[in-house]
Amino acid sequence: MPFLSYGQSTNDYQVENQLLACFYEEHKKENIRIDTVIDQLELVFIQHAILEDSSGESYLKLVEKMTGGEELGLGIAGLLADIKSLGFIPTTPKCQDSAFLAFLDSTDGYNDLASHDRQNFTAKDFEHHYYQTVTLLMLRNMAIAWDFEQGISAALPPPLESEETEIPEEQNRLVILISADNKIYAKGKLVVTSELRKVVRNFITESSDKTEVELPFIGAQQVSKGIICLQNEKGTDYSVYIKCQNEIKASYREIREEYSKKYFDKAYQNLNDKQMDVIIALVPQRIKEGPPCD
Repeated sequence: MPFLSYGQSTNDYQVENQLLACFYEEHKKENIRIDTVIDQLELVFIQHAILEDSSGESYLKLVEKMTGGEELGLGIAGLLADIKSLGFIPTTPKCQDSAFLAFLDSTDGYNDLASHDRQNFTAKDFEHHYYQTVTLLMLRNMAIAWDFEQGISAALPPPLESEETEIPEEQNRLVILISADNKIYAKGKLVVTSELRKVVRNFITESSDKTEVELPFIGAQQVSKGIICLQNEKGTDYSVYIKCQNEIKASYREIREEYSKKYFDKAYQNLNDKQMDVIIALVPQRIKEGPPCD
């Protein structure tokens, strides 16, 4: 029986209460207050207008969207960052009911909802913390999966000139490979995650070829032709991939921040649109993810 159906098979929520109690108790041993974390997660989805409010009616509407294949807005700016800011959100309680563990760990657990007669669910059911918890954790997993899929399929930003179909020369490619055993290689050299930011920075500012570009406000500038090629083998841990991706992007942000202060005496986020366009053109973020660059 599907996990949600299993829980909803009684009207007094005894099963739900037992599952939640197990979930809470297991993680209390690790000093994690699941109820508090879930409340914070709910607030994140409300703030990003994915969930209207904390009412059962709002949860029911959300579930209907999830099972109906409607757009949920998981790509909205800042959502994933807010989810990550909550820190570790455990989804694998050591309870006897293995369906609970399997369901919450699944990134497509909402199919269980779709296979169950939605008419059996009411707003009253979603007033219960059991159903709210399942829905929020399911939605959180979907948001993470959506971000990962978008990252893997990210296209290379347009080159500075007419090089769209050209393969960059070797000196202008920084290949970062994550192996199946989660080791990180930059141009074939074994590195650790904390070194990536410096490696990317040196490649962009020093070792890659440059082309002269005339830019508004700041005149002729040397702009890197470098491209970061982020690749992974089958079996790479999602968390390792994301850490590498974050370090690469952080390196670009730091370089842009420095140039913003150098040329406009402002933090990057305080630039107006035209100034920001100049800095983006000066430090174009060129990251190719997925297939090899060569």
